[in-house]
Amino acid sequence: MSFSNIKKITLDNIHGHWHKLAITTLLYLTFSFVPLFIPIAGFIFLFIFSTPITYGYILSLVKIINNEEVSIIDFLLIGFKSTGKAWRVIGNLFVRLFIPILILFGFAVLVAYNSLPILEALKNHTLTLDIEISPLINIGFLGYIITFIFVLYKFLSYFLCYYLMIDYPNESGTYIVSKSASLMNGNILRLIGFFFSFIGWFILSLLTFGIGLLFFIPYLYISIYYFYKNLSPEKS
Repeated sequence: MSFSNIKKITLDNIHGHWHKLAITTLLYLTFSFVPLFIPIAGFIFLFIFSTPITYGYILSLVKIINNEEVSIIDFLLIGFKSTGKAWRVIGNLFVRLFIPILILFGFAVLVAYNSLPILEALKNHTLTLDIEISPLINIGFLGYIITFIFVLYKFLSYFLCYYLMIDYPNESGTYIVSKSASLMNGNILRLIGFFFSFIGWFILSLLTFGIGLLFFIPYLYISIYYFYKNLSPEKS
C-alpha cells in the first residue's frame, strides 16, 4: 500500500474524532513534560512510566478511531496497569542493544580522549595547521558513524513494539521484539521514507506555535498504526 493510501485511510478513520484525539494528546504531552520540572522525583517517574504511558496513549488513539469506549485520561490508567508488560519489552530491547550502545560509547570516548590535545591548543590559542592529529580520532569517528547507523537500524527494527503490544497483549517481551524485527525486515528504508513524508505536516504544526502538534502527533501515530497493519495483515 502506498504512503498516500495509508494517509487517506488514517484521515478517513480520524474524521469526527479530532477533538478527542487533540485533548488526549494535550494531556499526554502534559504528563510527559511536566515531571521534567520536578527535580529527581520527576525524572524517576518518567524513567519508570514514560514507556507504559506512551503505550497507553497509542492504545487510546486506536480505541478512539475504532469507536471504542475510552476516556481522555484512560491512557494513564492503561499505562500504569501495563508497566510490567512494557518493561518486559524494554528489558528485551536493553539486552539486544546493550553491546552496540556500549561500543558506540567506547568510540565516542576514543574520539574525545584523543581530541584533548587539540582542545587544549584551542584553549591556549596555540592551534596550528601542523598540529599532530592522532589517527585514533579518525578510527574512532569512523567506528562511531558505522556503529550509530547500526544502532539506528536496530532501533527502527523494533519500532513496531508498541503496536504489537496492542495486538498481542499476552505474548512475552521476547516475542514482541522478535516479531517487530521480523515485520521490519526489508522495510526499514520504507519506514524512514514514511517519516519524511510527514515533514510538511510537522513544519506546519510548528508554524502554529506548537498548537498544530495536538493534531499532528495523533495523526502520525495512527498513520504508523496503519503502516504496521499493512505489514501484518493477519491482525488487520
